[in-house]
Amino acid sequence: MIIERELFGWKLVSSPLPENPSQNRVELFREYIFKSFDQVLEYMLKVAPICNTLPHHPRWENTWTTLKIYLSTWDSNHIISYKDIMLARHMENIFKDFGETYVNVHATKRLERELGEFLTHIESLKVRGNIGEAFKQLNQYLSQPQDIEQRKKIESVILEYNQFTDAAVQNKLAEYEVTNKITYFKSKLTEIIESIKFFKPKVFFSYAWGG
Repeated sequence: MIIERELFGWKLVSSPLPENPSQNRVELFREYIFKSFDQVLEYMLKVAPICNTLPHHPRWENTWTTLKIYLSTWDSNHIISYKDIMLARHMENIFKDFGETYVNVHATKRLERELGEFLTHIESLKVRGNIGEAFKQLNQYLSQPQDIEQRKKIESVILEYNQFTDAAVQNKLAEYEVTNKITYFKSKLTEIIESIKFFKPKVFFSYAWGG
C-alpha cells in the first residue's frame, strides 16, 4: 500500500460528516508541529501553489505552531483518491525543508489534558439537561483523528439520538416517551464518559526541529 511504503507519517482516519452524521468520510491525516507560527505560514504558502495547480485542496487546522492536515476527495464520496496521494507526497517533500522530525512527548500530556477538559464539559452539559449539545460535541469529537475507544459504540448512540430527535420534532412520540428517552440518553452519556475517561490518546505527528 502506498501509504505504508511512502507516506510513513500519514494515516487513514474515518469520521462522520458534520453536515450528515449518518455518512462517514475517509481522510488521510498528518499533524506537523513547527518551531514557530511563522514557519507554519511559510509552509502553507509553499503548499498553496501546488494545491492550485493540481487542483486539489486540503482541509487543515492551525493552532499556533501546530498544523493538522486532512486530505479527501469530496466529489468521490469523501474517499482517498490519487489526488490525495499526490498532494501528500508534495507536502512531505516541502516539509523536509523545515528540518528533521521527532516525536514530542509533551503532546501526549496535552492531548490527555484536552480529553479531560472535554469529558468535564460533556458531563456539565448532561447535568444541565442540555443533552442535544452534548451529543453535538461528541459528534465533533469523533471527527478528530485520535484512535477513539469504542468509536463504533459511540457512533451508534449518536445515530440513535438523531433518530429520536427526528421523531420528537415530527410529534411521533408521546410526552412520556420523550421523558423516558431523555433519561435513557443521559444514562448513555454517562456510559460514554466512563468508557473513554481513562483513554490515553496517541500522538501522531512530526515536529520541525530545524529552521
